[in-house]
Amino acid sequence: MAPVPKHPYTQATLIEAIRAVQEKTLSLNRASQVFGIPYATLGDKVRGRRPINAQPRTLLQAAEEERLLSWLKETARQGFGRTKSDIKDTVKAILDARGAVTNSPDNRPSKQWVADFFKRHPDLSERTPLALGKSGLW
Repeated sequence: MAPVPKHPYTQATLIEAIRAVQEKTLSLNRASQVFGIPYATLGDKVRGRRPINAQPRTLLQAAEEERLLSWLKETARQGFGRTKSDIKDTVKAILDARGAVTNSPDNRPSKQWVADFFKRHPDLSERTPLALGKSGLW
């Protein structure tokens, strides 16, 4: 089965609807109906509350994210995979060193940020470690 698109409209349709409202050929309500774009979404874009092109949600600068990616790949290559908590702690250290802040009280990235990080870097994969019992170790 094909994946369901996040939005039932394309970027081109969104731009066309915004243009129609701005040129006053259609009202905001009518453009929303004709183009199949939610009224609030179209209104936010027309009024400038939200950018027309979606912005990627990242806390790190490009060079910082590239260094984090390299570090994760190198430690994994050496056999020391990192947990999501390790990633959050490392990003927090980078943000603290730069003096940047997040919305969270402890200045750590959210679960959603980590999920988006993995989406931006599909060459990374999440693994679940095998639980080892004590029985075969001694």
